[in-house]
Amino acid sequence: TKRWEEKAQGSLAQHKSPKEKVEKLIREYVRSAAEFPEIGHFYRKVSCEMSWRLEYLVTNYLQPEKDYLEQINAETLWQDPKDLMHWYYILYSSCAGIFSCAPECRMQFGINCLDEEIVEHHADILVNLLLNKNLKTS
Repeated sequence: TKRWEEKAQGSLAQHKSPKEKVEKLIREYVRSAAEFPEIGHFYRKVSCEMSWRLEYLVTNYLQPEKDYLEQINAETLWQDPKDLMHWYYILYSSCAGIFSCAPECRMQFGINCLDEEIVEHHADILVNLLLNKNLKTS
């Protein structure tokens, strides 16, 4: 996806504070997960057992993303290093879960979670939660 191409070129990190880098990463991951919910299905299936597919996924996509988060964390200590693993899995499961379960979401809540407005609201909520920002209530 575009997100991976941007990161590979380094543009994701240019001219941004560490917290802005992580916020951009969260938002882009949410948008990618909504655009391609089948990736969540694939990830859940592949990540449950050792295989060449898992090795490829980790080596080419997940490890670079984890390294990027560790680098930002080393610069700022915005997360306790021992908690970063938990934050990483909370990030991935919370960003993609709603979209890979879109039919169940529609049945339970009567909405299409793939609508752009819902996707952006989901990104806002996760940025607030994952970056410990104050939630705005209306």
